[in-house]
Amino acid sequence: MTLGYLIFALAPSASAQAPEVPTTTVEPDDKKGRQRETIEALREGKGTGGYGGPEFGFGLLGGRAASRVGSRAGWVATRNLIVGGFAEGINSDTEANEPVRIVDAGAFLETQIAPYQTIHASIEGGVGVGSVAWGANRAAGFLPYAAVRLEVNVVEWFRLSVGPNLRGIVSNAVPVDKSRVSGGLDVALKFGAF
Repeated sequence: MTLGYLIFALAPSASAQAPEVPTTTVEPDDKKGRQRETIEALREGKGTGGYGGPEFGFGLLGGRAASRVGSRAGWVATRNLIVGGFAEGINSDTEANEPVRIVDAGAFLETQIAPYQTIHASIEGGVGVGSVAWGANRAAGFLPYAAVRLEVNVVEWFRLSVGPNLRGIVSNAVPVDKSRVSGGLDVALKFGAF
């Protein structure tokens, strides 16, 4: 009798549980909320992926105005290291008003500083191999470059990259004054999984 009374008395307290606290989720609908979502998605990423997209540039070639159009693709090997390739065309002219056309393709290495931040920096270097044509002449050459860029994580799958670059031409046959070969400003649109 005493044992039965004890079991009966303990039964309600054993089955009683702490009341559930209702949880609510707030969907961010403001700009800061979307930025936080993008940053969190980038932080949770596995650090490998890839991207591709067009890029444009304006600057100087041998002291003369030049424009550049190209495309690039990269493999995001780790969160901070990207290995990729590019193809581009550069248009300018000489002091004698002969058109200068450069078409090259090559490879690049890029390192990113704090890529999960909304605005971050990247440092890049690469070299292209291609053809330099001026007037009726044509020669082969190497085109090394270096660039420093600011990137904006617009959304999880799109980055806008802007920054200066420095370019050179390594070819004895090219009449462009190599000591004055400089660079300009690049704008790249990157679409992919970062």
